[in-house]
Amino acid sequence: MTDVEANYPINASKVFSGGYSQGGYITYRMAELYPDRFAGAVDWVGFTGDEDNGSTQAMHYTAGAVGNAIDYVANLRWIPTVMLYGGADELVHVWSARAMDQAFDGTDDAFTFYLHPAAEHLTFAALDDWRKEAAYTRNLKLITNPPRVTYRTETYLDDPALGIVHDKAYWVSAIRGRETGQVFEEVDLQTLACGGTTPVLRRSSGAGTDPVPWTSDSQTVAETLRIARASRLQGSLGNIASVRIDASRTCLAHKPFSYSITTDGTTTINLSDGRTLRLVGAGSHTGTR
Repeated sequence: MTDVEANYPINASKVFSGGYSQGGYITYRMAELYPDRFAGAVDWVGFTGDEDNGSTQAMHYTAGAVGNAIDYVANLRWIPTVMLYGGADELVHVWSARAMDQAFDGTDDAFTFYLHPAAEHLTFAALDDWRKEAAYTRNLKLITNPPRVTYRTETYLDDPALGIVHDKAYWVSAIRGRETGQVFEEVDLQTLACGGTTPVLRRSSGAGTDPVPWTSDSQTVAETLRIARASRLQGSLGNIASVRIDASRTCLAHKPFSYSITTDGTTTINLSDGRTLRLVGAGSHTGTR
């Protein structure tokens, strides 16, 4: 991406993650682990990373995937995602598709999930009709500095030898867990100091025929509510030994702020203006820094 953006006239506010089948798995993985790079995501019959999602059959395979995309969908809070699946898909089975839909249902993400009951794995490529996806992404733009960051990661997703480390998103960086291995590091932090807005989401369903009959499950932004500006940081941290926060991007630089942060153990928050917030033990921590 860096090479392409350096050599072509790319509109950085309109970069999307998109792919088909195993490329659909990479679509999820890239958007989930690098959420501050993409305006949205488009996924066609995307593999989730584990075919055992919701299956009543005795099968379990990862097809070379590292991590299950279902586990990280909450990272897509600011990346609207459109997904297209086939009910007769012989490779990415319908129970796996429905498991991804259910994962999105439990988040604050904007998304639309299309299920085409008669479509199989190559139907969308063969019919070459992308109108729904084009309409969904037409007005999307990259969000660079959201008031709230939700980010889940794990060290086993990384490959430090290749410089691949998933430890940052937006104004949160240098995420370090207390436990290593296949244990999530969880960040959910919100700054009120910059003001801004927060979306109110609405659930809906639909049906249509293009390019073959489909039903849909959607969560879209119905309205936005203004955030009352206050010098405050709030949220929760799970399995986090330490984390860095950009004080300028959160509008907290060089001024007192109140905090209310829940942790499951001792955590150190390092602000880019040189201040440190030490939260000792598990529980709800409140105060002023």
